[in-house]
Amino acid sequence: MATQKIFELFEPLIQKNLISGYVTSGKLPKIPKKIVSKLLKEAKSNFRKTKSVIRMPLKSIVIGDIHGNLCDLVRIFRLFNSDKLHNIYNNFVFLGDYVDRGTESVEVMCLLLALYIANPTRVVLLRGNHEFACINKVYGFYEEIMAKYRSEKLWKLFNEVFNFLPLVCILGEKIFCVHGGICSELNSVDQIQNVKLPIKNYLSSALVRNLVWSDPGSSTMKGFQCNDARGFGQLFGTDTVKRFLTNNNLKLIIRAHQCNIPGTVAFADYMGVTVFSSSDYDDDNKCGVITIKDSGEFNFYSLGNPKETTARPSARMMIAGSGKIGLEKYSH
Repeated sequence: MATQKIFELFEPLIQKNLISGYVTSGKLPKIPKKIVSKLLKEAKSNFRKTKSVIRMPLKSIVIGDIHGNLCDLVRIFRLFNSDKLHNIYNNFVFLGDYVDRGTESVEVMCLLLALYIANPTRVVLLRGNHEFACINKVYGFYEEIMAKYRSEKLWKLFNEVFNFLPLVCILGEKIFCVHGGICSELNSVDQIQNVKLPIKNYLSSALVRNLVWSDPGSSTMKGFQCNDARGFGQLFGTDTVKRFLTNNNLKLIIRAHQCNIPGTVAFADYMGVTVFSSSDYDDDNKCGVITIKDSGEFNFYSLGNPKETTARPSARMMIAGSGKIGLEKYSH
């Protein structure tokens, strides 16, 4: 199986903590084209059964944008699971934007797909705006594949897999996980459940487009506005977050899509959290990770030094109690 070949290639490097040095020196072993192709066909077959909305237990680890940063992806697994990739014992929810910008998008995507195939009930891969062909042909992924494999066919095969990625994950029937955010077209989670996969592009669906492109507005903004800075998506105000969560009997939105210095940042009066997991993407930002316990306890991690062997939370909060939404101060 292609999945096993990927693990055999990466696990020794991870266990010996060699990934960072190999990436820096340009000595990272190339994944054979034949293995990549087999992996993609395997993944496409597995994803054919996927729905647009995935439901997972509350206890999960949530990861934001990776953008081809293999070193951060590997250290997330070392710190929050183990260096044995075939044995995933935690639930991992990835919020999209795995490719572009960074230099190891192929390796990141192959590793994530192998992890999903081996652990389909524990690994969720949501779709970001960079998992659309019209974007990743322009922002680095296409060029990376052509440089490493000289194969446009392989790039197209990656995007055929992306077309089957789900849009939303609901954790414990309480937390709405998405790449970008909510939008004026969205009233109920049921609307997303009715979206049929595969989705080749977002131009024909305002709902799909805005789910992967939207951002929170300023703290004083109300309603929805055009997201002029991006050219796609909408800005959504605190009032819209409260209304959406209340109407859908949810507590919180977790989304990615925006770099921030500490790696995680709250918005909409702690009714939402943004997580970004590719460090040094801009202004020495940290790699953010969120862990959620069955009790509703949230631990926020801000990973800086890539040589760190342990992780301590930079903040801790709780899901708000009965009749409330959002996060509140942690109490034992």
